[in-house]
Amino acid sequence: MEVDKAELVRVHVRPWYFQHYHRVAEAPGSVIIHFTTPGSGAGVSPATPPEDGAVRVTVKEQYNKFPDESAFLPVIGEAQVGKYFRQSFELKVDGDKLPSDRAGDLIDELQALFAKYGCADALESKECVVPVENFKALRLTEMDLAQSLALENVGDKGLTMCTVSTKNVRK
Repeated sequence: MEVDKAELVRVHVRPWYFQHYHRVAEAPGSVIIHFTTPGSGAGVSPATPPEDGAVRVTVKEQYNKFPDESAFLPVIGEAQVGKYFRQSFELKVDGDKLPSDRAGDLIDELQALFAKYGCADALESKECVVPVENFKALRLTEMDLAQSLALENVGDKGLTMCTVSTKNVRK
């Protein structure tokens, strides 16, 4: 089921969502998709009737992280990478929640503190590239549709985190 959902998201949901809401600043985070599965045709035993159903698709404002911006260069070009993506890092604290103008100083002081106590090797940090704040609206209103769609084919999982739910969905 999880493989089917991932395939549904990759092949159908993301392309539909980003095409449908292209140039819409406030796209919904979730949509209900109604469908009908075809029944088995005549001569097939046992015959089954068509069945109606619905799924909830949630397009989160959460994104997969990438080690650097190289994956995005062929899609949006070097000149645009800084507009849509930024450097980030993780320690045991979430680097995205630190003030960006002071983050470098904080990390330097933190490294010095760990060195002072002789445990600099205990401190791990992981750098990554993540979309800028308000990326979804920027993407939908300013980016070319082809670029927006191509971002969903970057890396193993694409950029945007999406979920498909079949539970507690209105039919």
